[in-house]
Amino acid sequence: MDPSAFEDRWRAAQPALLLLGRVDAGVLTAEDVAAVLPLLRSSLGAPLLEQLRGLWVAAIGVADDGVALLDLAAQWVGLRAL
Repeated sequence: MDPSAFEDRWRAAQPALLLLGRVDAGVLTAEDVAAVLPLLRSSLGAPLLEQLRGLWVAAIGVADDGVALLDLAAQWVGLRAL
């Protein structure tokens, strides 16, 4: 795999978290992000996007538990290699 693909996916993961994560948190609507969703799905692939979503949804449900959030962050970084 081309090493730049990792960077592209890493870059795509950030707006996925910021935009789609806000949909899951109830701050934005699905309509608000409808235009960008296909681009993120194309860049990340549906399986990786779902794995990342599982992590940000878990983070939404974690109170101010720094240990749990660090664990989720480590899992996020671990998905970069996929």
